[in-house]
Amino acid sequence: MAKVRISSKILQQSDNLPPNSLDYLEFDFKGVTFRCFGILHGITGGLNRDYREFIKQSIKAIDGVKLAEKGMKQLYRNCGIEAELEDWAVLRPIDSFVMGFQLLADPRSLWMITIDALREKFRKHDAFITNKRTNISDLGESSYFHYLDEQERREIAGFLPSQQAISNDLKSMTHWYSAIIPKSRHKKIDHPQWRRLLLLERVMHIPCRSIHMLHYALSYAQTHSHQQINLLIGETHNTDMQFLAENINIFKSELDSKQLNVIQKIIVKATNMGKRRTISKNIIFGLKKINYLVFLLMGAASALSLYFVIYVILNN
Repeated sequence: MAKVRISSKILQQSDNLPPNSLDYLEFDFKGVTFRCFGILHGITGGLNRDYREFIKQSIKAIDGVKLAEKGMKQLYRNCGIEAELEDWAVLRPIDSFVMGFQLLADPRSLWMITIDALREKFRKHDAFITNKRTNISDLGESSYFHYLDEQERREIAGFLPSQQAISNDLKSMTHWYSAIIPKSRHKKIDHPQWRRLLLLERVMHIPCRSIHMLHYALSYAQTHSHQQINLLIGETHNTDMQFLAENINIFKSELDSKQLNVIQKIIVKATNMGKRRTISKNIIFGLKKINYLVFLLMGAASALSLYFVIYVILNN
């Protein structure tokens, strides 16, 4: 879709029809042209049925190689997605453990995920339309969201500017205990279905996933001799990636030694994963994924054990 930009305030007062397809950010990075399509994927692929259909039709219409954030190949089946970017690999064992633990230990997490998934599955139309454009935060589940400038989208979603968000996230990965300290890195989140991010965002490492996916995609493109590649990713990853592609050297020069060490590890891992073709590299990849799942399950088991201990105490 050609870039048509309308501010949220004008959208509220206009009678524009929804866009026909997803827009994208386009930039070059180390000899490869990237087209990044930001998607409000929620839990089920979109926050209502109309939006999910809008996304599916948009993806089907995209020409060329299509890579996607982890999970999207299953969410948008038969849409021609070639491979996933395996962004889970950014998580450290402590992050996976804490994520598994909190999902079961904090009643809010399971409740919000369950309610949000059901709401997404059964809601047909987006609230921006049904509420007659009265609430800007309703754009968070609407195709109209893609009329907005990418920076305004970040503001509505409550994300900091890319440079600050990525720098903060890298800093949080320099110490293992940062996964336990409940420090939020969002400014605000207006849309109720985005608030669940606040529960887990300190261990999800959304900005660092952008670093990983950009370099994974670059490595994949170079390995397969692709000059252009389409990335289907969650909204805000697109602006993070564009910032990194255009400012990577300057950005790295401003990091401290610990942050620089973290970003280098992410880049090396992503590069190696993106170009894996041999059996030995696929085995290493499989072992890393098993390690991620083991710590995730250990965290969940620890939470269940906590409930069991409470049950025993209460019944004695």
